[in-house]
Amino acid sequence: MNRPKPIFFCDGGRFVLLKIGDSELGFMKPGLEYQAPLLRPAFGGRGVWMAIEVEDAQAEYQRLKEMNVTIAVELRDEPWGDRHFAVLGPSGVALDIVQRLTD
Repeated sequence: MNRPKPIFFCDGGRFVLLKIGDSELGFMKPGLEYQAPLLRPAFGGRGVWMAIEVEDAQAEYQRLKEMNVTIAVELRDEPWGDRHFAVLGPSGVALDIVQRLTD
C-alpha cells in the first residue's frame, strides 16, 4: 500500500498536492484569480468525498494533528470494520482517511 505523501503546499494551504503511488491528487481553495476560470468555482460539497486507504489510521491521525491540520471527523472505529477520520480539503472536498481492519 502506498502512503499518501504531501509533496507541495502553497500560499498557506490554498493548494495541497499529495503523491499516492504513481499518481498525484491536488486540492485547491476556490476563487484564486491566478487559476484558470475552470478551476476557480467552489465545490458545492454535496455527496462527494474521497477515501484514501492507509496502513495505520492512528499514525496518520497523529501526524496530521501535529501538522495542525483541522480534523473534521475524529478518529473512530466503525462496526463494518473500518478505522477512519476525515479532514476537509481547501476546495471543500472531504477526505476520509481509512484503515481496513477486516478483509
